[in-house]
Amino acid sequence: MPEPRRDTNVTITKPALDRLSEIDRALGHKSRDQTGRYLLRKYIERNAPLPTADRLTHVSTVMRHPLPPLPDEDPLDPIRRLRLRITPSDSTRARDLAFRLPGQAKTRGHTDYQSRLLTDAVMTSIAVECRELGLDPISDRVLAGVYPLLRHRAALGLWRLVVAATRTGAERAILSEAEASRVDREQRKARSEESIEPTPRYVEDVAALLEMNDLDDGEAVWHHDHRFLLAQFLAAHILSTSSRRNPKRWEQALYDQKGEDWHQLHAYAIEMGPRPRGMRRRTGRPRPGAVGISFEGRGGGAVWRAERILALPTIVDWLSTSAASTSERTLTVHPPGWQLTLPDGWNPTFLRDPLQDEWAERIAAHRVLYFDLDQELPPDTQAPRSRGHMVWPTIDDEHGEPIPVAGLQTVLTALLGHTRDPRKVAEILLLELHPGPAAVSRTRSDRAAGTSEDTDDLSFANAWPPISAEQSEGLTPSTSSTSADEPAPPAPRPPGDVPPLPDFARTPRSKVAKHGARPDDAPDARTAELDWYHQWQDSNTETFRPMPVFVPVETAQRLGFIDDERAQQLIEDAQSRTKARTNSALRQASRECQPADQAALQKATNDPARFSTLARKLGIDFYEVSAAWCWYVTSLSDQVETDPERLRWLATHLIKVYTRELDRDMEQAVRAAARQFAHLHRP
Repeated sequence: MPEPRRDTNVTITKPALDRLSEIDRALGHKSRDQTGRYLLRKYIERNAPLPTADRLTHVSTVMRHPLPPLPDEDPLDPIRRLRLRITPSDSTRARDLAFRLPGQAKTRGHTDYQSRLLTDAVMTSIAVECRELGLDPISDRVLAGVYPLLRHRAALGLWRLVVAATRTGAERAILSEAEASRVDREQRKARSEESIEPTPRYVEDVAALLEMNDLDDGEAVWHHDHRFLLAQFLAAHILSTSSRRNPKRWEQALYDQKGEDWHQLHAYAIEMGPRPRGMRRRTGRPRPGAVGISFEGRGGGAVWRAERILALPTIVDWLSTSAASTSERTLTVHPPGWQLTLPDGWNPTFLRDPLQDEWAERIAAHRVLYFDLDQELPPDTQAPRSRGHMVWPTIDDEHGEPIPVAGLQTVLTALLGHTRDPRKVAEILLLELHPGPAAVSRTRSDRAAGTSEDTDDLSFANAWPPISAEQSEGLTPSTSSTSADEPAPPAPRPPGDVPPLPDFARTPRSKVAKHGARPDDAPDARTAELDWYHQWQDSNTETFRPMPVFVPVETAQRLGFIDDERAQQLIEDAQSRTKARTNSALRQASRECQPADQAALQKATNDPARFSTLARKLGIDFYEVSAAWCWYVTSLSDQVETDPERLRWLATHLIKVYTRELDRDMEQAVRAAARQFAHLHRP
């Protein structure tokens, strides 16, 4: 039975659709849909046998042409949707063979990071068929006079030039430090006269990811429309088909990425910089001015992602050495800086053949995690010999033989259903959620079973952080040895660092008087500013964020943590606090908002969801308090003996917490870089 076809829409420019119509007439097909299927099958047959570097892509893919139009802007060239009815297998194979820029999402992603895999396959197949039939190439205001077909490695070379021309302050700082480290290594090697090549240092590995030295590992690179506009500008100059140029020579230079021609292109891109003259005239968009500060933030995010890529292999290295008596049972993973704790007795087991019958079944049943140690190396690094295979975690039975940890199958099945990366699964499993006196003072049975002592303590259920063990006994917490009169001096800050924008609202006195609010209702802006500034200066501020597990009331009831009476108590408490926040938001609105907006908020007081939406639009501080019960979990690995249904919910919940905290930490890196290097974009 033939595979059924499914409708798929591909966005291309009108000139590309016109060329497809010409091909349709030349081949004598009945429809563009039939021609599109024919071209995709030819694309698959032509590219499948080729190495990835030698497959063809259309230059519009690395340009990301057509770019999404700006608000209130008409596209430079008319855009059309091509409807294709193709089989899912052909669609998947074409996407697998298409060109994807490093850092772009393989499926869905942020607007600037979306890939166009099927569009690339369609555009490439149209361009190749035009060349074979002797038809004119696809041409519009962006593609006119540009060499249309590149090999994948050449397209990556063009992208490397764009990246080199648009380095941010955060990236340049890392590259400069890495170069100094490399020179120091070479000098030390020359002085010691050792024949062994010194291992590159951490900062050099970060720089290698930012420079895309390994073209298969460039996922740290940031994207923005301006980079694609610069790719259009560069391609028009480097790959021009005018009579005075030889585009094949420069395509070969982009492919080789070494030699005199490549170094000439690289130097040209760096000298040209991110805002070359004539770019606006060709692309029709303004050059970035103050928007460069947002580039600095993206550069900080790229550095964070490079460090994160390097952090994951360290988890595997730590696990692989954890059986030694001298090994550490905790590991701090940076970024984001959280701590992993290894339970006693959990050890790795090393295998020569990962497909041994017994262990293969255990791996397939999600009773253990499997690691190929040869793949857990920093980018552009090779091991002198095979490191073998590892399964983890295992414990020793009464005969000293390794066996899987009992009760772990439920957790691993839930985690592997969301991510297939065993390193991330191990990280979530061992992540410490809130280490501290309150957590340590509670017994394992208390945490796992949700005893009546847990359910009767309202302060633990509704507040965070919990009180310490000393406070719970009525004692005064111990203080630091540093005297309050002699505070520790703050750490030196990088040159050019500026304070972040203060997070408080200034309320003009006239506005206060206008709406009839009392003068003492308005915040003291000067005091708020000083408090904020001193907090920013304090380098000793604690950055660890505890991650308590809040279980929705309905779920807590279903899982047997609380009874109906306690659930009702939590619901009433949440409603009371929501009402208090509503009244506070209304008072803020009376000082800062127009009467019509105040009336709209007042009308929505009985609908917290609508009230929250309106408050957010008006910049009013408000959120609805949800009724939830706090489950004291030190780590997921600490709960493997609890009820499977509870364990399954906890694993799914921690996946969301894990993703949220990583996103939050990367956002902080973005803000810090934008702040630190803002001085580079002063007018």
